[in-house]
Amino acid sequence: MTKIYFIGDTHFGKKYPFLKDYELNISKRNFDVIDNCEKIVNAAIEEKADYVIFLGDFYDRQIVSPTIRKIIRERIFIPLNKENIPTIIIGGNHDSIRNPKRGADILDLSSFPNVTVITEFKTRIIESNGIKTGLVILPYIHFDVLVEMAKKRGMEIPEEQNNYIIAQHIIKTYITQKCNTKLKNCDKRILIGHYYLEGAKIRETNNPAMIYGEFKFNRQMVQKDLFDLVIFGHVHLKQEVWKDNKIVIPGSIDRLDMGERDSDKFYCVYNIENDDLEFREIECRQLFKKEIDIPDDANDYTNYILGELPEKEKIKDAICRIIINYPKGKEVKIDKDQLEDYFSNSLHIDFQYVEKPGEEDPHLRELNLDPLSLFDNFIAQEYSDYKYYEDLRKIGIDILKREFSTIDLTTKGPLSINSISLQNFNNYGKGPNKISFDQDLYIIKGPTGSGKSSILDAVTFALFKRSTRRDAGLNIDEILYSGGYVDVEFKIGDKQLRVKRNTKKPKLELWFGGESLSKGMNITEIERKIENIIGYDYDSFISSFFIRQQELQIFSSLSSEKRQERLAKLFKLKIFQDTDKTLTSILKDLNKKKDTIKGGIKVYLEMVEALPEKEKELKDYNNELKGLKSQKTKMEKQIQDSHKKLVDLTPAYQEYEKIKTLTDQLEKTKEKEKQELEQSKKEQIEFNSLRDKLKEFDGLKKEKESFEIRRDLIEEKAREKEKIDSELSKNKELTSNIKKEYDRQLKDLMDEITNFNNRIND
Repeated sequence: MTKIYFIGDTHFGKKYPFLKDYELNISKRNFDVIDNCEKIVNAAIEEKADYVIFLGDFYDRQIVSPTIRKIIRERIFIPLNKENIPTIIIGGNHDSIRNPKRGADILDLSSFPNVTVITEFKTRIIESNGIKTGLVILPYIHFDVLVEMAKKRGMEIPEEQNNYIIAQHIIKTYITQKCNTKLKNCDKRILIGHYYLEGAKIRETNNPAMIYGEFKFNRQMVQKDLFDLVIFGHVHLKQEVWKDNKIVIPGSIDRLDMGERDSDKFYCVYNIENDDLEFREIECRQLFKKEIDIPDDANDYTNYILGELPEKEKIKDAICRIIINYPKGKEVKIDKDQLEDYFSNSLHIDFQYVEKPGEEDPHLRELNLDPLSLFDNFIAQEYSDYKYYEDLRKIGIDILKREFSTIDLTTKGPLSINSISLQNFNNYGKGPNKISFDQDLYIIKGPTGSGKSSILDAVTFALFKRSTRRDAGLNIDEILYSGGYVDVEFKIGDKQLRVKRNTKKPKLELWFGGESLSKGMNITEIERKIENIIGYDYDSFISSFFIRQQELQIFSSLSSEKRQERLAKLFKLKIFQDTDKTLTSILKDLNKKKDTIKGGIKVYLEMVEALPEKEKELKDYNNELKGLKSQKTKMEKQIQDSHKKLVDLTPAYQEYEKIKTLTDQLEKTKEKEKQELEQSKKEQIEFNSLRDKLKEFDGLKKEKESFEIRRDLIEEKAREKEKIDSELSKNKELTSNIKKEYDRQLKDLMDEITNFNNRIND
């Protein structure tokens, strides 16, 4: 049987701001999805899978941590490669490349011989058990990029046509052609992709009708009659689409965020011969979220919150988010430490404290954006009945004044657009195409795709080299063609600002007040200069100057943290952010001091409780000390005696050293005499030989007598040597006895000193 394992979105390397493992520099939460994927791969290996196919968004972004990639290679791909299981990874909107000239980490995985990474539309045919199965594989390609690719390959596309509709037509035509040609003789066909299938449910907790700005894959494009199975990644919720059990989305293999907390997770196993598709559930970590609304008349806020929380066993090892809505100005009545302790068995807890609006004064009140006045108003509302109110107020005002001294509070005046000139930019071809804005109000109208949005894009492209359509996934490098430029003139206060971007050098030029500011500066420095002049970065600029269709809904759907960040940029509230950082640092130091004091108090309390027992021990120690003092006196006398013995032994040791030196000299003399004796023996042999020859040669008689004399001398030396050996033997024995006695006395003395030192220490 031929089995294909389909694994949905994994989003390896997703950034989690908690549970940081500082040795690996990644969150411990990253291991949840890696563990799940490893379990699926182990099942595929055990059941001898024929193919493993990842359905896109393998990585959470194009560039991920090298540590994440190393772990995935070791735990996922080395086992698959070892078992030689063919593996296909298709590009998703998160990890795939938009420009073929660029690289992405997903492509590195193709270095495994069994792995194929697909980032362009492809077809493949697999044959197993006599069955030929054709695959149509559609990785994510943004519709604008897809149209540009078609144009470069010679496809004639009318300029007035909408890229969205053209892309749908291109994909539908591609599927039809491949099924009728290359895959025509296949027994079965499977359509695999990473796109949003129209009408698919996004998540259990919140189900918008569509994802704003998303490219939709509709029924007409799918052409179900051509396929035995249609399986797509991208959406994270497991489901059958259009009530067809062979048009499916397996979903992600882990609960990647709180929006998926109620979703069960699965992967798919498809048996080609039996046409059987099996969903297998994956056990995932629990994500828990609860919102608690404290009533105004609650007596004990902390106990009320604890009463609303689930039992500790139910949130063990879970990732939790608790949103607490408290009455206005009453946050100080919540014991946050006690709440943190309640979740000590959870993997992670995120508390969000939200102040409920109080009853407002029916009369209009004066509104003042002066930071000092705002702080004074805030501190009076929140902490007027607090014990250290005046201290808090004074510290806060001092910090604000200190922050004021570090920033420039001047303004350059209102910003308006005078004119836009553009050529070979997006829908605008050869020009020049110049639009002047010399009136207060303009209405730009035209059919879809006529270039209305490109006018706005030209402004943000000139200033920031980005599009106004943050959600469209445009690659801005690809909408300014050869020989193109964008030239925008602004008015700031009473000065003119002009910014021009070109495809040719210089690629960015800047004039302000009629003076060129771009000479001698690189592009990054010029862009930073532009932001300083207009007083906005990209996010705050488009939030201030553009409200695109449905963007207000997007803003309202943002998390409170993201909304706060957006508003801070929009209203230039960096002063408050800097102040918050300073206060956070101060509070951290105060909390450390508080914990230190708490620990000190705890230690002191323990010491006070143990005081009676310590007093009793002290009396016992005093009594014991008296006895030790008398022992000390005795030991001091023993030390003096031992020292005296050591002094007495010193001459004997010195004598031993002399004898040892003499003994060494005698050994050398003995060795020398031994060598001379050997030489004498040789000469004796030679003498005997000569003596025999003397009988035949009378002339050698005198020489014989000479040798006899030398022999007598040698024999005399031999006798002297024997005497020396005897004396040396006696000296050795004496030396050995002295050394033994010295070692024994020295050991006894050292033992006494050691025992005495131990007793003194005791």
